[in-house]
Amino acid sequence: DRRAPHRYRHTVVKKLKTVVPLESVVRYHWWEMERATAILDHLKARGGGDTMAIILDVQGMTISKHINSDFLYLVKAIAQHDQHHYPERMGVTYIINAPSVFGLVWRTVRPWLDPITVAKIKIVTARSDWRAAVGADLGDAVVERLDADADLDDDHDLPPRDVAISLLELDGAAAPAGNADRRAGASPEAAPP
Repeated sequence: DRRAPHRYRHTVVKKLKTVVPLESVVRYHWWEMERATAILDHLKARGGGDTMAIILDVQGMTISKHINSDFLYLVKAIAQHDQHHYPERMGVTYIINAPSVFGLVWRTVRPWLDPITVAKIKIVTARSDWRAAVGADLGDAVVERLDADADLDDDHDLPPRDVAISLLELDGAAAPAGNADRRAGASPEAAPP
């Protein structure tokens, strides 16, 4: 029984805040970033990279449905946290399927970001083929996983070490035996807030 992957492109913030406070959404994002960092630590211990590639699909974004003060609050809170707490972890962020209205969002958001962060963001318009851009930068295997809706961490049931091993296996790399978990302190393996 495979669960459907997260589909943030369908998130409408004004509807989301009717079921959960936006501050809780921000805290959940922090937990997910800590979990992603733990996965990266395991990948690095097995010869993988130590930066993340984030791909945000904004297909269908409209002013009337998606863009409002709540949306901007959420984007600003998440962006500021990530650029201050994980600047060395951000390899590249692709914003794909960007409709023409995304230009308005980008003009609003860009001043909030550090120039180093801005340089790591690549916007691929809806008129372009994001697969070619992402594939050239990250490899065809990443595009294939995205096209297949592969989400190895969808339900967060696996510990970060096991997610890292699964990623390495998908990429054809052998995972060494033994536990490379040297992380101290609170574990992102615990349930999300």
